[in-house]
Amino acid sequence: MRTTAIFNHKGGVGKTTTASAMADILAIDYGKRVLLIDADPQGNLSTFYGVEPDEGNSTLDLFMGTHEPVYSDWISAARPDAPVDIIPSDTGLVQAEVAALKEDSRFNRHAMADLFRAIREDADADNQFAYDYVLIDCSPAFTQVSLAALRDADDIIIPVTTDLFSTAGMATVLQQIMGARDDGLQSSVAGVLVNMYKRGEDQNGLLAYLRNQKAVATFETVIHKSDKVVPAGTHGDPLIKFSPRCAASRDYRALVAEYVAQRGGHHNAKA
Repeated sequence: MRTTAIFNHKGGVGKTTTASAMADILAIDYGKRVLLIDADPQGNLSTFYGVEPDEGNSTLDLFMGTHEPVYSDWISAARPDAPVDIIPSDTGLVQAEVAALKEDSRFNRHAMADLFRAIREDADADNQFAYDYVLIDCSPAFTQVSLAALRDADDIIIPVTTDLFSTAGMATVLQQIMGARDDGLQSSVAGVLVNMYKRGEDQNGLLAYLRNQKAVATFETVIHKSDKVVPAGTHGDPLIKFSPRCAASRDYRALVAEYVAQRGGHHNAKA
């Protein structure tokens, strides 16, 4: 099982789109079992998959420890036609983050690690809730929940756009991630993902800068800007089904192939 946090402390860089597109491609094209964790209080990923949090089955419940750690209790089926499972978000995560600062808080900073451990144990037992991939859609901030995802996931994908502010901010993100190693961070950075790319002199220059910097690798795949992404989200359809031939669909398929190949996985999609 591979666990990946999708994170940037800047909003509007395509974290949720990346999480959903990668999950759908891994499930539909590769036949993999995929779990999504919506770790953003805004809950956009949950909304996309048509999941409302019920008492006891949200990311909030996961971190507040409202029941015994039988992780399958937190899994919610997405829409019947959706190819993935999801742990939905809850707006109460904001209050939970505040409560986490109190000494008597029930907030479990190790909830993500406990979840991953339980999934791996089920995989060893060939349980129906075993997953091949877990993708975490983090909030655009270094919250306690985001930090748990960054600390306990196998690796991190950092989506950026090729504008000056996003590119300059990436250095800050990397500094904060590296600084988090003092808090036990074990994750490696799978790569910086250039998103919503549109050819032009300025963007080409910033893309070259990202690829030439030595701090962390940048994915070879670039996700081109596409006018099909927003309508797909509005309809609640996987991008690769809503518009399989659009630039973003082709790019996300190439990204997943590159991502799977990083770990030496079998990266041929189903015919």
